[in-house]
Amino acid sequence: MMNEHVSHLMALAISGIIVTVCVVLHYEALRFLSRTVGVHVHKRIGVLVVMLGLLVAHIMEIIVFALGYKTMQLHAGLGHITGLNENNFLNSFIFHRWFLPR
Repeated sequence: MMNEHVSHLMALAISGIIVTVCVVLHYEALRFLSRTVGVHVHKRIGVLVVMLGLLVAHIMEIIVFALGYKTMQLHAGLGHITGLNENNFLNSFIFHRWFLPR
């Protein structure tokens, strides 16, 4: 069993990595979309493409957080979320999407 301070530092490090990955993913999605949707695309279509692209980016970020939950729960031994099936990734995905405050 890990020391409590080591557990907290490990949870902090994993959380920091998850947030950093999501920030970079969001930045790269915005950069890609700004280059893809240029002046040659009708303004309304361009806005629609950007909105759909950001929706995909947000879904990818939710997946990153769900993977982080599973890593912390199953491999790092940093607790669990009561009521979630440990072997079902979809539960972690749904938990992050619907039950965390925004």
